[in-house]
Amino acid sequence: MCLVCYLSTDREIKNIPFDENNPKFNITRTDERFSCFTKKFVYYCGSHTKCGCGFGYMGITEELLKQTEQELLKGNLSSETEMQWWNHSHPPLETLDEFQNVAKEILAAHKDNNDLCRLIEKTVSVGFPCELTICWNGNENNPIQGEYDIDIFREKILIDFETAYSTGTDKILFYTIHSSQNNNQQT
Repeated sequence: MCLVCYLSTDREIKNIPFDENNPKFNITRTDERFSCFTKKFVYYCGSHTKCGCGFGYMGITEELLKQTEQELLKGNLSSETEMQWWNHSHPPLETLDEFQNVAKEILAAHKDNNDLCRLIEKTVSVGFPCELTICWNGNENNPIQGEYDIDIFREKILIDFETAYSTGTDKILFYTIHSSQNNNQQT
């Protein structure tokens, strides 16, 4: 089962099809209609994995990756570093090869998540509020379990895909994203 992410807005967004030869953030307009959306256009957002599963790992910072790599090059991880990995529900990495594979996946997830957030910021900044849902495939019309309001004028967009992984398979996270600075918001 895959995590899915849908974005809805009243502005048309250019499709970025998934490319198997260059997997990265992708977005495609869909004719699907979900009960939680109030906007005209709905888009399926995918990561380098094609689905929403690759958007996660935002809690694992680049600093932790650098620290882990340095310690593995020296021969082993400190207990502090091991605990940081466990805090992110990920077992500590034991070899440099294992680390390099995981680090590549995490960095791709960071880029995909950032690309999604920048697209939303760009859309909102020109006067088109957005709605975003994250849930497990097949549960798109289930009741919303977590609702978040983000004002990009006051705070940076942070979409927590890790929460989506841990909230259960029948839950939906719903984000309303707008800017209080833009008085000409589209309705």
